[in-house]
Amino acid sequence: MKWFKAVVVLILCYVTFCLVMFPDACITAVSGALKLCVTAVIPTLFPFFVCSSLLIAFGLGEFGSRFLSGVMRPLFKVSGAGAVAVILGVVSGYPVGASCAVELYKTGKITKPEAERLLSFCNNSGPLFIIGTVGFAMNSSVALGGVLYIIHITAAISAGIIYAKISSKKNIENNLINPLIVDMSPDKKPKKLIEFFGDAVSKSVITILNVCGFVVFFAVVEKTIPEFIGSPFINSLLEITGGINGMSSMGIEPVLKFSLISMFLAMSGLSVFLQVSSIISSADISPKSYAVGKLIHGGVAFILTYVVMLVLKLTGWLQQIIGSGSAASAFAMSEGWIVPAAFNSTCPLDSVLQYACLMAGSALWCLLSMAVLAVASAFFCKD
Repeated sequence: MKWFKAVVVLILCYVTFCLVMFPDACITAVSGALKLCVTAVIPTLFPFFVCSSLLIAFGLGEFGSRFLSGVMRPLFKVSGAGAVAVILGVVSGYPVGASCAVELYKTGKITKPEAERLLSFCNNSGPLFIIGTVGFAMNSSVALGGVLYIIHITAAISAGIIYAKISSKKNIENNLINPLIVDMSPDKKPKKLIEFFGDAVSKSVITILNVCGFVVFFAVVEKTIPEFIGSPFINSLLEITGGINGMSSMGIEPVLKFSLISMFLAMSGLSVFLQVSSIISSADISPKSYAVGKLIHGGVAFILTYVVMLVLKLTGWLQQIIGSGSAASAFAMSEGWIVPAAFNSTCPLDSVLQYACLMAGSALWCLLSMAVLAVASAFFCKD
């Protein structure tokens, strides 16, 4: 792997050279990335990090294991406790699903092979980003964002099923002893509520700082890449927000364009991959399962989106969904980062109401998912 290290060193030398030669552009990129972290990343992800830790600490993993194993184990070869990571991964966004899977493993709710299988499909882009940013802000269509979000989650579930089938058939029972579990002796006092909350906040602060660090770094890296016809594709491999934004304004055939956007959304990019790798490194879990799962997710998402978009085009619905408005008209540029116009209104109440509606929809999706899994487990599964 010496060649790989040499390539990384050369890239870092190039980025450092750009920082010295073009400080204004890099400072602008850092400023925009920090604004992105303060106005979008921290408000949308930090509460989910805290809630996921508290939910697991308060026994939601045991609840899921009791009622949902009949669904999770046949489909994904994971115990029902893993349903917490799946649901949070559906409604929250990167990298909450991965953080939740690692928390389940560290607390002994799932085994290492189960954690690796969960990582292959539980870490997904959230509805706020796909519907609000990619759909409305980048392509002037909430309906398109909804279609892409449904395909995104369907492809993720499909990737989890496929990975469970192709992964090495290890005996899960051989890994029940988890070396990361803290010894709970009989004389050890149970934690109080305030201790659980304090631990959850402390862990979440460290995680969100890591996430923001990757966002800022890759914002600078993107600024160092010269503009050319393939820039959106390179940027999407590095960090999906800027890459998909550039891809949305490209004048290519809509069916192919939205299929590529869907694929890059599923693959998540190098920035998210490194965020997940940083989170799982503390649990000694290999990122290979995540990488393989994202490749499967991207391939399935591309195929599903291409088929759906082709059917919509042949039936005449595609033009109605994407509308005739220009994607650029839905954007408001603010010091280097893109803000959806729906959340940049002159009336603060409008922004709050629209954000509240999206979050309420995410919560409703979470409740419906749990209800459907519970009903399916009760009526169609023996266990």
